[in-house]
Amino acid sequence: LAMADLQRAGLVDLMTKNKSQVVKTSHNIPSQAIRHYHRQMLEKAIEALDSQPVHVRDFQSIGIAIDAKKIQQIKSELNHFTDRLIEKYHQPNTDHVYQLQLAFFQLTKDIKNES
Repeated sequence: LAMADLQRAGLVDLMTKNKSQVVKTSHNIPSQAIRHYHRQMLEKAIEALDSQPVHVRDFQSIGIAIDAKKIQQIKSELNHFTDRLIEKYHQPNTDHVYQLQLAFFQLTKDIKNES
C-alpha cells in the first residue's frame, strides 16, 4: 500500500526484472524523504569503507571539468548506466544485496552568484 502511494505521488518507479521488482527513486523531484534515504546510504558507505575488505567493495572518485550546459545530458547517461546494470546483473533470490551510490555534484563555488 505504501509503495502504491509513493508511485502515485511520483516519488518512486518500479521496474520488473527476472520476475522481481526493482525500486528506483524518481528523478529531479525534490523530496526530504529521498534526501534522507540518500543520507542514510552515504553513511552506510562510510561504514563500509572502514569495515569491508577491498575485495567485496569498490569506491571510485573522479573530478572533471564540465560545461554546465551538459548537466542534464550527464544525468541522463548516469540513469541509463544504472538501468543497464539492473538489466544485466539484478537477480532475485541471491545471497547478497549491494548498494551503488552515485553522487554527481558541483565542487567549485559558483563565482557568478557570489556578488
